[in-house]
Amino acid sequence: MITSGYWFRKLIHLANALIPLIYLVVFTERWIPALILSVLVMLALVIEFLRKRSGWINQFFNRYLNFMLKTDEMDGIWTGATWVFLGSLITIVVFPKPLAILALLYMCFGDTVAALVGKAWGRLRFGEKSLEGFLSGLAVCFVIAWFFPELSWPVRSIGAIMAMSVEILPIPIDDNLRIPVFSGAAMTLAGMVGL
Repeated sequence: MITSGYWFRKLIHLANALIPLIYLVVFTERWIPALILSVLVMLALVIEFLRKRSGWINQFFNRYLNFMLKTDEMDGIWTGATWVFLGSLITIVVFPKPLAILALLYMCFGDTVAALVGKAWGRLRFGEKSLEGFLSGLAVCFVIAWFFPELSWPVRSIGAIMAMSVEILPIPIDDNLRIPVFSGAAMTLAGMVGL
């Protein structure tokens, strides 16, 4: 069953698409969004530090935000938001603009759809993930890829496959970091070999 907290969490995950979309529409160079994301990462890290050490911030999280946090986020070091900011920053700094935007959109939409479909209809399980979630997330990534004709179809496809492959694998790195970074790296390598 999908709880209201889970739906709210996934809506926020979709809202993260504002990062690549603003980068696409507003900024011609990467240094301004990188600077903004650097500030957001530092702010998020301060909040994460205080969340574990300050009584009133911890109470705020417990009262207003715990309903949408995963267990590993409540008990762990960082929440998904911090990972999104860090993953977005690294992706924008390291990869060319079209690849960074596409990799971040794969994270926002592919991961969200994979999680919702897997949770609602997933039967063929791989740990916490499902084949149905993987395939639905991959389908969404292919639809998103269609809107980036300046990149070759093999490059876009390899990025989509990589994004959803690292989403389903039990890699001990948060998926908000690994999806865009691995996808961006795969597209970069595919472009370098002439695909």
